[in-house]
Amino acid sequence: MKHTLDSVREIIANRSVEHIRECDIEKIIQYLVIQSFTGSGKSVSVMKAIDEAGYTWMYFAPFHDIIKENLEYSKLRNYDFIHMKGKDQEGVCFADEYKEYLKMGVSITPFCETRCTYRHEGCPYYETKDLIESFPLSWAGVHSHIPTYLQTFLFNKKYEQRKTFLGF
Repeated sequence: MKHTLDSVREIIANRSVEHIRECDIEKIIQYLVIQSFTGSGKSVSVMKAIDEAGYTWMYFAPFHDIIKENLEYSKLRNYDFIHMKGKDQEGVCFADEYKEYLKMGVSITPFCETRCTYRHEGCPYYETKDLIESFPLSWAGVHSHIPTYLQTFLFNKKYEQRKTFLGF
């Protein structure tokens, strides 16, 4: 039987949903390894399965473009999530005086925490961070978010009450 791209994506999605629904998350750590070609719908299908099973997820990719390509623009996605964008992304940082540092690859977090006037007045970065911290939501970020935010969310009591899957 010859499969089309859509039929392969459907198979991945259906089997992922079945596996996640059947595993007993409370008793054992489960692994789901899917190996398939690029564009087959692995990431978005597994996120869909996790969402349908009533769990939250955190997905980390090397670059924001991959998150957009794999999750935001996917025709298979029928669930909501928050994309935790970095301060260097268009429209995220309003503080012009710090944007030059971002272009040089310098972290401006110390400035944001202590000196930025937008920190508590409409900063998209901190509004998103605060929203994610306030209650369990599925969200995606880049690898550079792992050291800063992964521990924050893993030890957040609200996330402990709801099982959360990690994807890299």
